[in-house]
Amino acid sequence: MRLILFFIFPLMFWFSAKTLADDARDAVIKELTVLASPEKSAQISVSEIVERSDAEYHRAMSIGAFDLAYEASSIAAFNLSLMGQDADVMTRYQENVDSPYQKDNFKATLRFNWSMMNTYARKEDHENAKVFIRKVEKSLQGENFSLRNAAFIKTGLGQAYYWLGDYQKGIGYLKSAKENLLELDISEGERERLLLGMDLRIANLYFELEDYEKSLSYYLQGYEHSLNANDKSMIAVYQFNIALAYELMKAWDNSIRYADMAMESNKAVNDLTYYAMSMEIKAKGLRYKGDYLSAVDYENKAINIYRENDNRDNELFAYIQLAMTYLDMGEINQAESLLLKLQALPDEESKTIRKEVAYWMLNYSVFKEIDDYAAALFALEKVRSIESEEVRRREEMKSARLMVEYEVESAAQRNAELEKENQLKTLMLEARQAEEQVQNYKIYSLLGLFVVLGVFILRERGSSARSRKMANTDPLTSIPNRRGIESKVFDALREQEKNATPISLCIVDLDNFKVINDNHGHDVGDMALKHFVKICQSCLRSGDHLGRFGGEEFLLVLPDADKDAATQVFKRCQSALKENPLRVGDEGVEVYMTISMGISTSYTVTGAAGTTLKQRYETMAKTADINVYKAKGAGKDAVFATC
Repeated sequence: MRLILFFIFPLMFWFSAKTLADDARDAVIKELTVLASPEKSAQISVSEIVERSDAEYHRAMSIGAFDLAYEASSIAAFNLSLMGQDADVMTRYQENVDSPYQKDNFKATLRFNWSMMNTYARKEDHENAKVFIRKVEKSLQGENFSLRNAAFIKTGLGQAYYWLGDYQKGIGYLKSAKENLLELDISEGERERLLLGMDLRIANLYFELEDYEKSLSYYLQGYEHSLNANDKSMIAVYQFNIALAYELMKAWDNSIRYADMAMESNKAVNDLTYYAMSMEIKAKGLRYKGDYLSAVDYENKAINIYRENDNRDNELFAYIQLAMTYLDMGEINQAESLLLKLQALPDEESKTIRKEVAYWMLNYSVFKEIDDYAAALFALEKVRSIESEEVRRREEMKSARLMVEYEVESAAQRNAELEKENQLKTLMLEARQAEEQVQNYKIYSLLGLFVVLGVFILRERGSSARSRKMANTDPLTSIPNRRGIESKVFDALREQEKNATPISLCIVDLDNFKVINDNHGHDVGDMALKHFVKICQSCLRSGDHLGRFGGEEFLLVLPDADKDAATQVFKRCQSALKENPLRVGDEGVEVYMTISMGISTSYTVTGAAGTTLKQRYETMAKTADINVYKAKGAGKDAVFATC
């Protein structure tokens, strides 16, 4: 009897402990199921989900349920990413990066990858963000998700591409996510709530692309959803953005109408910053409609709100707009007084490109009115410098993004090649069991390897060549961009050192290009740039080079050409543009274009000893830039040349 009891008691103890452990595991699973489900956790705040996930993580660790701990940590990381707490996301990821449950728990791994994608994208870390974007995209292609989950994943991808500046890809994913939401079997009220945020994201991406008509279309759709959902905060957001879009499209009546609505809505939700910004939109519309006194009144009200809320950045911009209104009224003294006040303010690092340009354009307008042409010219040069630097920065960001994509694709190709090599080695080892099979496998494997390597090399060369060409080519006109044309300049300067021949650099600026954009639209403006490139190239010699310097400014490199030869190029272009106007629309409306050219000619490298190619180029380019201003000052459609 004692012997039987000796065996029974341990068995009973083990069974009881196992039952308790199973109950604890079931409790963790039940809680995590709620926290991981969008439908079941809809009423729980994001911060509470993080707290409960962390609690379940510690409970799972205490009972040795490491697979459930991995699941709980992924849910916490996912929701921390939604809160923008990137440091905590990184901590959770590092704790689980070597987890053996990555392959078994697909959804938990996807949560980690999605969270890291957002973390790196927010930091604008292109290289690491691309790695996790590819992992998320691969998961999206390889698994069948519910419509709601697919929409959520695509929304994250769209937002990530937005942060990285790849707006077209972002729009593609967000539109696909919207289609998923429209197919969901949910109540109309919930659908409206989900769609109003989606339309805002899509509209903002089109806004970044400066496609204001499409942006406005999605703002209006989202506005309708916000009205149906009776979401007062989103109603205010949409009314403001619609007013801003109409302002940029110069539809002043609609801009003023929606600005009035935005003012009322933002005041109701106590958002004083957007209340004041809505006032500014209305003030600008009133200014352009000639109601200057009302415009001044609204600008002053906005300034007072910014000052009361210590919003220095917006206060600065409001002062600039007020000064521009005074200029339009002819109140030069008032505008000059505001300009002096602005000049006394500290140079804040938070000033945006838009505010800096507006500030210096105000300087230009004031000094021009009081006949201080030297100061006006300096202000105009500051505007050109700021805009050129912004164009250069954007081109560098685009080139960097292309290089990162190229490097990531190359790494993926190399990894695929290594996998193929390992597979081939495995096949060869297995084939040694029979001598005949060994010989056959050697022959076929070598042939296959050479084919794969050949294809890889061809693809590598093609991909590298395409990336280099894209990085040095202007996408609109298909001629060299600033980087591309500068390489042509250096080649020409090297040839001059060898052959002792003259060389001319010419900066060409399209006259009244802003007028073409304002009168005919940006699409016609793009057509005008392409038309000029086509006409100009027909007037050049085989060894001459044309590149786009930025905006409507171009650089001509004329090897073995003195000042007179360069002037003849201008005359040929001038004549060809007059004889071949740009024809627009079905009715063939003719748009005549003229150019101003500044020429800098170097006849010899004598006296330039010790100077680098870059220094010589910068000197010539500066001279050409000064000369093009002189040509414009002479009435435009003119050329000015110096040696």
